[in-house]
Amino acid sequence: MSRPHRVFSGTLDQLAEVRRFVRLVADGHEAVYLAELVACELAANAVLHTRSGRPGGWFAVEAGFGPDEVRVAVSDLGSGREPEARPADIEAVSGRGLWMVELMSLEWGSEPTEAGRRVWASLPVSGTR
Repeated sequence: MSRPHRVFSGTLDQLAEVRRFVRLVADGHEAVYLAELVACELAANAVLHTRSGRPGGWFAVEAGFGPDEVRVAVSDLGSGREPEARPADIEAVSGRGLWMVELMSLEWGSEPTEAGRRVWASLPVSGTR
């Protein structure tokens, strides 16, 4: 399965473009909405919690849709911290993103890259878990 990718400026206004990119790559695949949601969450985390959100920063999104596998990944400029999925306090207004990604994914993980870090998720082909 090929995984097309695209590089985006490290700003939150790029999230709509991330969704468009995932929809284009999905080409009507059943899991498109789940992939959009996960890709946007990972992209938002890149902008908010890594050097990608600093002036001149960037992040890259890759998405692959096959009959047996759906995978999305976001590469960022790193933060020096390992991403962690954890439920947020009931009063918290943020902090649930990776926990939701974990709940929606078959598996997810992260790995260091030359530029920073790549966070990926393998999603159910049917679009539901």
